[in-house]
Amino acid sequence: ALLTMWDLWIYFSLLTLNLLAWLARFRHHSTALHLLGCALLVTFLMEGYSAFLMFRQVRNLHIYQLLAPAQYALFGTALGLTIIGTGWRKAIAWSIPLYVLLVLLITCWFQATEEFNSYALSLKHLLLAVWCLVYIREVFHYMKVDRLEREPSFWIASGLLFHALGSFFNDGL
Repeated sequence: ALLTMWDLWIYFSLLTLNLLAWLARFRHHSTALHLLGCALLVTFLMEGYSAFLMFRQVRNLHIYQLLAPAQYALFGTALGLTIIGTGWRKAIAWSIPLYVLLVLLITCWFQATEEFNSYALSLKHLLLAVWCLVYIREVFHYMKVDRLEREPSFWIASGLLFHALGSFFNDGL
C-alpha cells in the first residue's frame, strides 16, 4: 500500500526539497522568509504525523484542526512583514488571533475534530488570498522593487495566492 501512494511520496519529496533549499540559504533570509520556512517545517512535521496515523488506520483529521491556525499565523505574519501599509499590517496582526478564535468556535459548534474543517480552511485560504493581493498591489503601486524577477517575496506571494485560491474552492466544496 505504501508504494501505491505515489502522490504522498511526491508531496513529501517536494516538501523536503523546499525545506532543504530553505535551510541551505538560512543565514541569507529575511525574517519573513524565516517564518515561511518555519511554516514549511510545521507543515512537514504535522503532515508526517498525519500520514503516520493514516497508515496505522487512525483518524487524523484533528491534526488539520491544529495545522490550519499554525499555518495561517506563520503565513500571515510573514506577509505582514512584507506589506508596506501600516493599516494592512494591523489588519493582518488582528486577523491572526481572530482567526484562531473563529477556528475554536467552528470546531466547538459546527465541525468537530472528527470532521473535515472546511469552514476554517476556506477562511484561511480566503484571508491569505486577500493578503497576497494586497502585497502584489503594493508592489505594483509603489514600485520599490527594481528587478521583480529577483524578489523572492513576490514569487512566494504569487504562489501562495494561486494555492489559496485553488484550495479555497477545493476545500470549500
